[in-house]
Amino acid sequence: MRIRLRLHPGLGAAHEKVSVKNGYARNYLIPRKLAVEANPSNLKQLDERLKQLKKKEAKMMAEVNKVIEVLKSSPLKIGAKTGRALSFRTSSNR
Repeated sequence: MRIRLRLHPGLGAAHEKVSVKNGYARNYLIPRKLAVEANPSNLKQLDERLKQLKKKEAKMMAEVNKVIEVLKSSPLKIGAKTGRALSFRTSSNR
């Protein structure tokens, strides 16, 4: 039976189409909502969901790039109190 995985690390990645035995799909994967049958309507839903995820990812990457540009344009200073040669020691919980 051809199925589309939702989440199962042993068989493959999410949204991957794999072929498994009929009994394994009907009795284990599908009842536990780990997979759905790879029929045309489910594949169409998958395509729509992937398009939405790509749009959301593109929007998020645009926001990340804006933040990166802001951070690159302004200098960032981190102040720390130092004594004699303390600036070369490591910090720990001791």
